[in-house]
Amino acid sequence: MSLTAARAHLLHDPHLAPLLEKYTFPASFKGPFDAFSGLCSIVIGQQVSVRSAVAVENRVLNHLSGFTPEKLLDAPEDTLGKLGLTRNKIKTLKGLSSRVLAGLDLDLLRHEPDHKVREVLLEMWGIGNWSTDMFLMFCLGHEDVFPWGDVALRRGFYKVLGQDALPEVSEKWHPFRSYAAWLLWQESETDLSIQPLFWVHV
Repeated sequence: MSLTAARAHLLHDPHLAPLLEKYTFPASFKGPFDAFSGLCSIVIGQQVSVRSAVAVENRVLNHLSGFTPEKLLDAPEDTLGKLGLTRNKIKTLKGLSSRVLAGLDLDLLRHEPDHKVREVLLEMWGIGNWSTDMFLMFCLGHEDVFPWGDVALRRGFYKVLGQDALPEVSEKWHPFRSYAAWLLWQESETDLSIQPLFWVHV
């Protein structure tokens, strides 16, 4: 699918049409990184502010010189903890690393339908719906994801559509819900200039 098709579809929505004049879509939602690195970044970003996530991520990346399953498994838990990772996130990252070394190829999930990707990720300890949505959108580049669990997205959603709007309205943006989410993020009053590895910049 194309940016042109997404714009044409979303122009029919009176709430989103003005935003299409204000903001530019990324050429692709998938960033220039491997899926494992992206998912590690997503895990670090769980349930914290963007600024905090970026600070911790930078410390971990500087210490490890990149995300690899070998480096994460070899890193002592107390060292990772001193870098700012919680005990639960350390457990999630080490479990993910073990799965990858056991044969799970996260990059190959791009060939699978969304529901299959969700099955694979949600069975892992510490991976929930928000992380799965972010993975589908930013690590695999899927164009029809609407991460309702994201606080900033909900803030932009209610600002644009009103406090009485229901998330089900996003169904009319299918099959370009990722583009709609992108527009709403821009309206979330979040500083999008500070973003973790997995986020794609225009």
